[in-house]
Amino acid sequence: MSLNSSYADPTLPLWREAFAGLDWLSLRFSPVFAGYGIERGHGEAVVLVPGIFAADASMIELSGWLARMGYRPYASGIGVNAVRTETAIAAVVATIDRAHAETGAPVRLIGHSLGGVIARAAALRRPDRVSQIITLGSPVNGLSAHPAVLAAAQLIHREDIDACLATVQQPLPTNIDETNMYSKTDGVVDWRTCHRPDATAIEISGTHTALIANAAAYAAIASTLAARALRSRTQRHGVGARRALPASAHNASTIAA
Repeated sequence: MSLNSSYADPTLPLWREAFAGLDWLSLRFSPVFAGYGIERGHGEAVVLVPGIFAADASMIELSGWLARMGYRPYASGIGVNAVRTETAIAAVVATIDRAHAETGAPVRLIGHSLGGVIARAAALRRPDRVSQIITLGSPVNGLSAHPAVLAAAQLIHREDIDACLATVQQPLPTNIDETNMYSKTDGVVDWRTCHRPDATAIEISGTHTALIANAAAYAAIASTLAARALRSRTQRHGVGARRALPASAHNASTIAA
């Protein structure tokens, strides 16, 4: 099966990605970036996984912000996400093991685009060491992307794409919270493939490229991380384990296709 013909969607507005810089500027001048109204973390480990052809350094804005908000961010260990899928997954698994050993607690994962798919695959291999996954514009429920992006992906991902998707998009264990953030103005990946019916879905306004530098995404990330932390503390103290979700979250099953 041809990767390009089977999964290509030429109607995706790739031109919108030219406005990614505006998302970044809006973030820099937002109260969220300054930390106003953001609940702080308590040193929880958060592994950041970059998108296709992006380096760990592409997540530096998000990493620095998470550190200021009280979390302990880790680079994925991939370096540049231009390697075979199996190589990338192995690198993230190794980082999960290191973060878990250093903090003595379950790890959170945040993945952008293909990085979210890789994060899910790594969590499936370490379900006892991961407590939460947040994906940003990641095709976690099938694949439909712009032909130009798929052509570039074909250069490094030569394995059977169907087998790869079947492996990395399996449902996660129930002990791992999953939140899928997506944008309906995504010019790279069809937003309908970026959320799963068994996960919490949050719509973000902005470009695909700048979901890692988007004020609304940062606010949603903060509330999602805090909700999971509250749930963990509640469970540790023996109180009812009622699922706590951000006010902005809604279940993916309620989204109109």
